[in-house]
Amino acid sequence: MKIITDYPWYFFLFCLLAGAAYAIVLYWLPRRREHLRSDIWLSLLRFASITLVAFLLMSPLIKRQHNVKERPIIILAQDNSQSILLSKDSTFYRTEYASNVEQMIKRLEKDYDVQCYTYGEKTMPARQTDYSGQHTDIANAIEYTRQQYFNRNVGAMILTGDGIYNNGRSPLSISGMPYPIYTIALGDTTRLRDAAIVNVRFNRIAYMGNRFPVEVTLRTTALKGQRQRLSVTHKGKEIFSETIDSENDEYSTTIDFTIAAEEAGVQSYNVTLSAAEGEHSLRNNSRSFSIEIIDGHEKIAILAATPHPDIAALRNSLETNQNYSIDVLIGNKIGQHEWNKDYDLLILHNLPHKTLLTNINTDKVPTITIVGSGTNLPQFNSHHYGVEVISSIDKQTEAAAAYNKTFSLFMVDEALTTTIERMPPLNTPFGDYRIAANGTTMFYANIGGIISDQPLIAFAQQNGIRHTLIMGDGLWRWRMHDYLDNGSHSTFDELINKIVIYTSLQTNRERLRTTSKSLFSVGEQVVIDAELYNDNFEPTNQPDVELTIGDAQYQFARRGNGYRINLGTLDTGNYTYTASTTYNGIRYNAKGSFAVENFNLEETTLRANHSLMATIAANNGGTMLHADQLDELLQLLKERNDVKPVIYSHTSYTDILNLPLLFIIITVLLTAEWVIRKYNGTL
Repeated sequence: MKIITDYPWYFFLFCLLAGAAYAIVLYWLPRRREHLRSDIWLSLLRFASITLVAFLLMSPLIKRQHNVKERPIIILAQDNSQSILLSKDSTFYRTEYASNVEQMIKRLEKDYDVQCYTYGEKTMPARQTDYSGQHTDIANAIEYTRQQYFNRNVGAMILTGDGIYNNGRSPLSISGMPYPIYTIALGDTTRLRDAAIVNVRFNRIAYMGNRFPVEVTLRTTALKGQRQRLSVTHKGKEIFSETIDSENDEYSTTIDFTIAAEEAGVQSYNVTLSAAEGEHSLRNNSRSFSIEIIDGHEKIAILAATPHPDIAALRNSLETNQNYSIDVLIGNKIGQHEWNKDYDLLILHNLPHKTLLTNINTDKVPTITIVGSGTNLPQFNSHHYGVEVISSIDKQTEAAAAYNKTFSLFMVDEALTTTIERMPPLNTPFGDYRIAANGTTMFYANIGGIISDQPLIAFAQQNGIRHTLIMGDGLWRWRMHDYLDNGSHSTFDELINKIVIYTSLQTNRERLRTTSKSLFSVGEQVVIDAELYNDNFEPTNQPDVELTIGDAQYQFARRGNGYRINLGTLDTGNYTYTASTTYNGIRYNAKGSFAVENFNLEETTLRANHSLMATIAANNGGTMLHADQLDELLQLLKERNDVKPVIYSHTSYTDILNLPLLFIIITVLLTAEWVIRKYNGTL
């Protein structure tokens, strides 16, 4: 502890001088000295009190330095996915192994600060596992904990698992960890006789009257020479079949075929692979998938002032849908049209333009406007599409996408939003962005790693017509990046098709509306949103809204200006529902449908991948151990010289005026002086 002040040290002499002068003037100027001893004490008391008061006028501070000792942190991330229990040692992992892990944690807690997590489809704090995860994202577990303990004294991470991941990026892509990773290899590496439907790829949306493609990937293990039959059924009727011959012990193949879209609505299909002799598990021999079939054909015009790579990217994406008829008009070819009669949707690229004078009446036709470097911002603002950009300089800013988790105009998969967030940045106009009251942001602008409130992709309505605003050009980079990452353009195409479908649909005047995903997986939470509008078509949630599915009835919960209901997990099948409410004496209803797919990624791969766990450990300065080597792990941690406590020094400053003791001392000094003078009769 140290007393400091902004004044030089010799100012304290002035405080002493002030105390002495005050005492001399009061008690030692020429006067009758009847009580010499009392005068000495009175002088000392007055000297001390005045000196302290004068010192306080210098605003002194007390400087304290605290040392905090932080024990090294050990992060334990345990695999909580269902694949652990699909091995032959499932009983061991539920009982003996769980007990051994708990004992290891207790021993670690004697010397370390142990932070426990489980990971599956997501990473969360938990000390025990129940092996309920239906997906496994190892990379997320590593990255999540690194962010949580950034700049903390982390000694090591212990990562348990079977090395099987089926969600997120490869964990081997993570590098530069500031602490070692020790892996505990679980599961069974024995090659079991098994056949599995690994993946079914299909378009989420098709149009009635067309044929849509389906791609089924199969894998067989230790079934060389076995013959199996793949069949696809719809409403109990077989619509496709093919015989599969396993050519070797590790065999995989992909079957491509098309299915006719004959009925509108959500249609479910079952894919089944017949059982092979001696097959270990039949749970991965079947899978169901659903597709939404839409009855409709639309004509779309892409309008641009000048050629741009975005135009080809958009056209190629839209041409994957056979129900879209695409016209591309550039520059002087735009001409004059009755746009609302000639086209169902306009895509405006850098229009209105700074140099090309065009007169495009978009009052009665939905639009997707891509705002870029060539956009005439004042003229764009005058259309009142839903977003305005106020800028005094002609400058561009690079902005990546950050998904708005409260977005609910239509449902998008987490995999899609995660992929879009990894896309290269778009070139957005620099300025002050203003979004209309009825506007909804899907993606915010991530500028330099900072997520702003500036919309990157947003939606709005004007006189019942929907408008989509993409506040930046460079979409062609997204399509190329999608192919580099995933080997196809499917993610980008899906995003563009969802935006086109939502924008081109004319907004109905229904007061009660519902939105939900059309497809859910078994184990996924089924969530439905609803909106109710008053006479001015302003959202309101005053009355209760009920949901009916079959014979079951539920009630929506209020959320913001609307409603939301979480039905939890449902069994496989197709579901239709009706939302209903009474508002101002009038009954309103809204109908919808969705399907639940029967598919569990954890059942597609049964053989543990210990080589992956070993590589993760080796790449990050650790070691891979097995489930029966937990004691050795404790010893390895003790032998590390870099896993040790860290002492942090913290300095604090306190105003000395805040010390009650000083006030008490001054009060005692003045009180004692008063008592002595009172006793001597000198008051």
